[in-house]
Amino acid sequence: IEEIVTTLPLAFGGKGEINIEPGYTALINHDRSVDIIKKSATELFGEDSIYEKKLANMGVEDFAYFIENTEGAFFTLGVRNNEKNIKTQAHNGNFDIDEEAIVNGVMMQILNVYNSI
Repeated sequence: IEEIVTTLPLAFGGKGEINIEPGYTALINHDRSVDIIKKSATELFGEDSIYEKKLANMGVEDFAYFIENTEGAFFTLGVRNNEKNIKTQAHNGNFDIDEEAIVNGVMMQILNVYNSI
């Protein structure tokens, strides 16, 4: 990037400058924690309820700071319910959740603790 920014403008009689500032820390899940979460989700909801994201995305997540110095993993809880017309994605003014999913989230967290022992 630095080479392109500094050399390409020269062809047009200009100059380029690059300023790279540190950004968010990367969210990198710990394998053991991922295994615990997958085990808990399988026990509670069945194996077909798990969607494992294999590729990283360029979004940012504050949770990355929580697991910088301790083991952990980020997972999302499905809160969509088409039958109740609750299907708007997060980060949207119309976002809603199926509140029955909160019980699932609490059960999931309790089982994660149990399975980590």
